[in-house]
Amino acid sequence: MEKFSQFRDRGSGISPFMPSPAPESSLPSRLFGPLIFLLRLPFFLLYTISYFLLLPLLPSPLRKLLLWGIFALTGTWWSDLQLDGVKRGSLSQQPPTRIPRAGTVIAANFTSPLDAVYLAAVWD
Repeated sequence: MEKFSQFRDRGSGISPFMPSPAPESSLPSRLFGPLIFLLRLPFFLLYTISYFLLLPLLPSPLRKLLLWGIFALTGTWWSDLQLDGVKRGSLSQQPPTRIPRAGTVIAANFTSPLDAVYLAAVWD
């Protein structure tokens, strides 16, 4: 692994090619984490199945509301939206051509199944 040390950031010493260690979880999170998961799972499954069964029948605003409800059930309270070439906090000052619309190709870093739900909720 020493062969990658030349790529370390000089200021922080962080190496982009080395895996970062996972933080150790506390005792309460190890005890209550599975319990919270088991309590949320039936609600999430029922909600998701009913969403996909009713999807063709729902108007767009109701679909968006239900998609954000999926985020609430999974415990995702905040997700940051970033557009390439747009500074944070200046989205409203951008011309309409900078914002994705129907027919726009969106490139996303797919790291979670919630990425697709988020893109559908924001850009549907």
